[in-house]
Parts: sequence; C-alpha cells; structure tokens
Amino acid sequence: MNVTQAINQDTTEPGTAHLLVGDDAVRLVLSGDIGAEMSSDLSETMDEAVASGLPVEIDAHHVTFMDSAGVALIAKLAAQLPLRPKMLRTPETVAFLLNVTGLDQAVDVVS
Repeated sequence: MNVTQAINQDTTEPGTAHLLVGDDAVRLVLSGDIGAEMSSDLSETMDEAVASGLPVEIDAHHVTFMDSAGVALIAKLAAQLPLRPKMLRTPETVAFLLNVTGLDQAVDVVS
C-alpha cells in the first residue's frame, strides 16, 4: 500500500442512511460516502420512505462523496414518489451532480 492509498483509506467515511418519520414528512438523512457499496442499504431505506406515503426530504448535509450509484438511487426514489422530494442542506458537490445529471429537475433543492 502506498501513502496515497493509506491517506484515502483514512479520510473516507462509510456511508449511512437513516430514516426519520414525522407526522407530515419523512426525512432521509445521508452522511459519508454515498456509493455502490451501500446500494442495498440505501435502496431498502428509500423503499421504506416510499411506503410511508408521506412527502420525502433528503438531508445531504454530511455527504462527503457521492458516485453514480447514489445519484441513480435518488433518481429511482424521485420516480416512485407522487411529490418531488426535497433535497435539504445540499453540499456543492452533490448539487453539481444533480445539475449535471438533470436530476435537479426531479427534486427540489432547498437552501
């Protein structure tokens, strides 16, 4: 292992997804690296959000990295909901991905 690999391993945070269910909405809280390695966990959490029947808010404030798998799962979630999900506290890198992929047309990015 070289120094660059050691630094990259030490600075990456495993991704997490938590669902907070309220009376009027559910909030999907994402943090760390949102990528292919957590696709099954994130997909399961998103299925629970859809099943709730409530509007969905996605809090991405603590997302440090997102790859195409994370973007694809947000697109899938948006397609399954009757109302557009809201992206809250979106980091610039995630907002850029939403813009470049056109996903910003399927979600409401709220400052």
